[in-house]
Amino acid sequence: ATSGLVIADSVVKNGPADSEAFAQGLFCGCGVDARELMDVPTSNITVRDTRFLNLAGDGIHLNDVVGSHIEGNYFHMTDPERAETHVDTIQALKGADHVIRGNEGYGWIHGILTTDDAPQDGPDADNRAMVVENNLIDTSSNYAFNGAPGPNSLIVNNTWTGSDDGVAKGAIVRWTVGSKPGTTTSAGTIFANNVVDGNQVTDQTPARSA
Repeated sequence: ATSGLVIADSVVKNGPADSEAFAQGLFCGCGVDARELMDVPTSNITVRDTRFLNLAGDGIHLNDVVGSHIEGNYFHMTDPERAETHVDTIQALKGADHVIRGNEGYGWIHGILTTDDAPQDGPDADNRAMVVENNLIDTSSNYAFNGAPGPNSLIVNNTWTGSDDGVAKGAIVRWTVGSKPGTTTSAGTIFANNVVDGNQVTDQTPARSA
């Protein structure tokens, strides 16, 4: 639980699996795990130009964080069988004002997973729940992008590839109504100029589509 943390130009590798992490009193076997803790908020987190190698948990895990910049990072999972059932390259749960830009990821089970709350007046707030742009994500199975990202988000110029044997008809991109249907939607989101190698499924149509 902190504000203004910067992690840059680092190497993070070979963390414990989630079950091992819990046994050690940690939340997850993630490379970076940022979240609200005991009602103390976490905000304005920057992770840039860092390499995440062969972790057994998420590369970056954000939970109820307001304001993040996840930019220019490299993720490589060389042994996906070592990971537990559900791990993501980047996971952003709830929160707002996230910028996920210019990241490159290979071999994680999933790519970018987002859930959404309404935009908040966090650091650098621009009334967007999320900006996801110029990322290259290739997964070993299941989704390369799984949203909803929240209202007025900008999802542009990404390349998403992966396996076609995942759930939901082998979707590479899966678009959902969000964690709280009716109150947290992706209304006003722009989804454009993305390259998707595989299927897309959606139960909510974004404002624009590729």
